[in-house]
Amino acid sequence: MGKIKIPNAKLKGSTLIEVLVALVIITVVSGIAVITYVRMLNYQDTPALQLQQQLSIIAHEAVRQGEKPVDQHYALPNDVVVEQHVSPYPSHPDLLLLQLDAYQEQQHLGTYRTLISPNPYEAP
Repeated sequence: MGKIKIPNAKLKGSTLIEVLVALVIITVVSGIAVITYVRMLNYQDTPALQLQQQLSIIAHEAVRQGEKPVDQHYALPNDVVVEQHVSPYPSHPDLLLLQLDAYQEQQHLGTYRTLISPNPYEAP
């Protein structure tokens, strides 16, 4: 039994430095991803996000009523007042702009805007 010779073949592989650089890059990217994920989980319970979700629900309820929404006020828990304003959308005459502004003790908390069609599609 003798040695096996491979004519004109070079063995190719990664050097230790290349492997370490790749490992460092993967570690940094995964560390940033974990930090971002943890911050996102902590942000879910903030009052601002809860208010935004409540405003979204109010907007969808106004659209689902089937009638053209009108200007009105809503009272939410924690003394939050929501003002609903409906106006024609300037650049498209077939759409309405529904804007909800939330206030607590005269302090503006947030705004939610959405475009709606005054004549929603009616199923036969």
